[in-house]
Amino acid sequence: ASLGIRPEHISLVEGPQAPGYLGDVTVEIVEPMGSDTLVWTTFAGHPMRVRLDGQVAVAGGDRLSLASDISRASLFDARTEDRL
Repeated sequence: ASLGIRPEHISLVEGPQAPGYLGDVTVEIVEPMGSDTLVWTTFAGHPMRVRLDGQVAVAGGDRLSLASDISRASLFDARTEDRL
């Protein structure tokens, strides 16, 4: 199975003590989109996008601590990509 988390269900946190802590990542690309900012990074060897508030100051090379509410995640069959 594969775990899927939507970019808007990921949030910035202060560190590992935060509920739902996923890990720390390095910002690769920042895409300002007005009311939102998309951050492109790699997590556990996989490309990942994070959707942040448009007013968040973030730049390439920054380290971010991320968290997510796992109850909002989805599971997928790794072979068929069907949602389980």
